[in-house]
Amino acid sequence: MIFRLFLAAIAIAIIFSSSAHAQSAEQLKRASELFRQANESYSNSRYDDAIAKYSEYIKIRPTVATGWYNRGLAYRQKAEAAMSRPDFEKALADFSQAIKLDPKDADFWLYRGHVRLRLIPVDFARQVPAAIADYTEAIKRKPTSAAGYTGRAQAYQETNRLAEAMADLNKALQLDPNDYVALYMRGKIHSFDKRYAASRADLEKAIRLNPQYEVAKIYLNYVNSNDPSRKATAAAATPTATPTKPVATTSTTTTATTDYYRDGFKLADDAEKAGDHRKVIDIVTKTLPTIPMKTKGVPAKDLDAFLYLDLLRKRAKAYLALKLYKEAEDAYIRSATDAADNMNAFNDKAMKRRGAIKAPVAGP
Repeated sequence: MIFRLFLAAIAIAIIFSSSAHAQSAEQLKRASELFRQANESYSNSRYDDAIAKYSEYIKIRPTVATGWYNRGLAYRQKAEAAMSRPDFEKALADFSQAIKLDPKDADFWLYRGHVRLRLIPVDFARQVPAAIADYTEAIKRKPTSAAGYTGRAQAYQETNRLAEAMADLNKALQLDPNDYVALYMRGKIHSFDKRYAASRADLEKAIRLNPQYEVAKIYLNYVNSNDPSRKATAAAATPTATPTKPVATTSTTTTATTDYYRDGFKLADDAEKAGDHRKVIDIVTKTLPTIPMKTKGVPAKDLDAFLYLDLLRKRAKAYLALKLYKEAEDAYIRSATDAADNMNAFNDKAMKRRGAIKAPVAGP
């Protein structure tokens, strides 16, 4: 956790020397106490209280960027807990104000990029290029930080700019070999080109670094189920059983269905890479009803949740590529709604990296 320490005496001297608008010593003391209390509330996950106190601080010192930035962090953490679009948008506004006041700070750009990634499901066309721009600014100001490259790679992947995503992930891992989000993403891209051994190596390392990284485990299962060498090895290792009379079962339909929707995901992915948008729509539309669901919009199994959400996104992007704007809008709304229902269980951990829960800045 990085804290930026300010000397109160220097801050007070600067303010009193500025103009007739200088604040009183009592106001500055009150602001300092509010900031301390807000940081304490933030550290104890009392985000509403932190937001209220940062807001009082901002009323006294509206031109101090760290006040807006810290409140943005609190809104972001509150939004992550509940997947709340309004709180993500408030965080976005606060980070934007912090940038306006101090555009040189890399973290302000980085965390606005993180929020834009979360808003992609509900505002794809605007948030993807904006996220790329924010991460690029963060990298420009702090080129030795892996987080900017990892974030930008995620944004590039949203629009299938896989070569650029891979370049950023390689750079991120050069700077931080233990960035498990970058390893997960690179493993995923390797699998797109059927480089299953490389994919497996990255995913397994990501899981070793973070044993609770469920999304990496899900995707590793997907890679193993599609790797022909793994299938061949498993088949060769299976002993020949003595023939017995088959037991009557009703599972054949379920097995065939499971095989179909996994194959459907693969076919949709191949069609997307080939630029055949109508084929993507057709495959996704036929595949979605075959996925077993726990409740509306929430598949029964974690692996199915990954496939389901990605299929929805593929269809929405295909509609957009074909300029079928009404269909694209409806598809993105469904994608966003179902993603929100699954996000706490599935997507939330994908965004967590070491230090992802940013400490509030120690204030002036």
